Order: sequence, then C-alpha cells, then structure tokens
Amino acid sequence: MIFTAAMSSPAQAVGQVFFGETEPGDAVDEAAQVEADFLSNFDDAFVETFETFTVGEQASEENPVVLDFGYSTATLTGGGAVRDAEFNGLHAISGEKYWSLTFAEEVQDTYSIAFSEAQAAFGFYATDMGDAGNNDFGLKITFEDDTTETLNIPHGDTNAAELYFGYLNTDKLFTSVEFLADGPIERDGFGLDDVTIVTADRVLPVSTPEPAALLGLLAVGAFGMGAKRQRKI
Repeated sequence: MIFTAAMSSPAQAVGQVFFGETEPGDAVDEAAQVEADFLSNFDDAFVETFETFTVGEQASEENPVVLDFGYSTATLTGGGAVRDAEFNGLHAISGEKYWSLTFAEEVQDTYSIAFSEAQAAFGFYATDMGDAGNNDFGLKITFEDDTTETLNIPHGDTNAAELYFGYLNTDKLFTSVEFLADGPIERDGFGLDDVTIVTADRVLPVSTPEPAALLGLLAVGAFGMGAKRQRKI
C-alpha cells in the first residue's frame, strides 16, 4: 500500500502523511518509493543511519543519545539499543546498524525524540513493526504551542516487513515526537533506521493539493532527489 494524504484536526493546520510498506518478496519496493517522494520535498535533508554508533549503545533518561543532523540535533530517550544484526525480523535499512525499540510486556514503554529547534518534517523506516502482537503503534507529535496530535502508524503483520512513514507540516512546526504502543507488546518491538528531520527553510515551495485529492492519491511521484547520509561526529 502507498498513500500520501493530508490530515488535520480543529487544533492544527493541515499536515501531510507519507506511508508505504514493503513485505519480503514484493516486486515493488513501496517503502523506498514513499521515502523518495517524501525527500523530494526538500532541498537539503540529512538521514541518520546509526552507522557511527556503538553496538549495544542505549538511550536512557540519564544518558540520552544525541542524533546529529548537521543543522539540527535530536535527543533520543526511552531505552532501546543499537544492533548490527538481524533480530527476530528487525534489521538495518542502510549499512549494518539500526536502533532496536523493544516495548516491555508489562509496562508500556515509550520512545521520544526531542529536537533542538522546531521542525517541519520527520521521516523514518520501521522494520518488523507488525510482528509485535496485535497492537497498534502511534506517533505523538508535540507542536510549538504545546498542543499534540497522535497519528496511527499503519502496518501489516508480515515478519521482517519494512515501512516508511513521513510527516510534513510547514504551517505548524513541532518540537518532539514520541512512539507509542496502545498496549503491552507480546513479542519484539521494531527496528528504527534512516531517520530524517527537516527545518521549514529547507522545504521546497510547492502548491498544496486539496485534501480530497490527496486522500485519493494511490501512487507517488517519480524518484526524487537523494538525501545526504549523515554521519554522527
């Protein structure tokens, strides 16, 4: 499934959601197509691939991990660890490393990424998200005015599937995102890789289609510009 949709609520301006999922054996890499469509909206974008992190490195409240995107930084807290090998379907997208987000069975853990400055866009790959019981995942977005919105992250239930999820909103910038689970996770969580954040000044000026047209869009545009792969210094 591929879609590019506009979403809104009474409390915020319209934002765009980008989503595509690729299952093992699929002839078309829909997740990669959606990533390309998402990145084509920016004249400059850095992607954190976790390749410079140490295997086993963790992110706690006491010792958060800082992701360096060149023009901005982001602080990841809530646990998880860097892996460099496949783990129950979780795997890397770029290179060999990725962040493993494992939600506890009895306590609903959350994972937050706070930005050093307000952002207009956030994108990421998730691997094996559907192989975590019958639970749904959400992305809670906190805006500059402290209002929030939680977006559902759709996913199938195929082992080792890859999905790309992106959010773009130049009218209402946001300061943090948080991954949520709607209940205890029965098995592993999911792998996080190729994370992108973009400030408003790096979003290309384009005309915004009407929401009805966006909701009916079932195919993404041609392959867009590539993104620089950021290496943490």
